[in-house]
Parts: sequence; structure tokens; C-alpha cells
Amino acid sequence: MSYRMGTTLVACIAMCFVCGATGCSSKPPLGEVAGKVTLNGQPLAGVSVIFLPDPEQGNQGERSTALTDENGNYTLTHESAAARQGALAGWHRVLIEDTAVENREPGGPKVPRCSSRYASAADTPLKFKVLPGAQSIDIAVEP
Repeated sequence: MSYRMGTTLVACIAMCFVCGATGCSSKPPLGEVAGKVTLNGQPLAGVSVIFLPDPEQGNQGERSTALTDENGNYTLTHESAAARQGALAGWHRVLIEDTAVENREPGGPKVPRCSSRYASAADTPLKFKVLPGAQSIDIAVEP
């Protein structure tokens, strides 16, 4: 084996070791996101929480979703093939879609408990920055 070939081989092995030790991967960095959704200060159960990477803020990729439990708590799962927990690091537009609509009048039509503006990527006022690592993002919505 020539000196040049041996040096190249050693460099390749070293690069593989560095990447393995530092977490080099084709997977994008995620932040582990959990929190609570409230409506008028009370837990909001049965709503979908959707974090959409905001391309206007330089963040692109797949969304992350969760469904709130009876206490309004959620934990995001990234919609990748591996379905990893978390959301892409960076800015997101956050949508709240009410999956448990209610009757506001007896016999009347079912209506969402919170404003429909939270279900629109163009209209939502909810924008959050996800950082690498574990974090809590609580979300307060209005009727």
C-alpha cells in the first residue's frame, strides 16, 4: 500500500470516528417539545397541535404533531419516516385544530371551542422557536 493511499485510509477512518462521536447524521436536528394547551386558563383536551416549519424564517421540512390529553398536555412527534419525537429546530407556525367540537346551544350545530384562526397557517398568531434539546412550550388560545 502506498503512503498516499494509507494516509487517505487513515483520514477516512478518523472522519467516520468523528462523525460517530459528534452525531453526524442525515437526520435534521430536533428539539424535544412538550407543553400544555389552555383556553381561558383551563386545559384544552382533544385538540391537534401542529408545528409547521416557517419558511419565511428560514425553516423548512416536515411538520410535527400531537393530540392533547385530558389535561391539555402534548408531546410532539416529527412526521419523518422514523417518527421521532420532537420538532425541527427553528421557527414554526403553530396550528391548533379542535377535534372535539361542542354544542354551544342545545340541539345547535357543533362549533370549535377556539377561534378558527388557530387552524390556518396564514392566520395563526402562534409562532414559536424550537431549540435543540428538551423544552416546554405552553400555548394559550382564545375562544
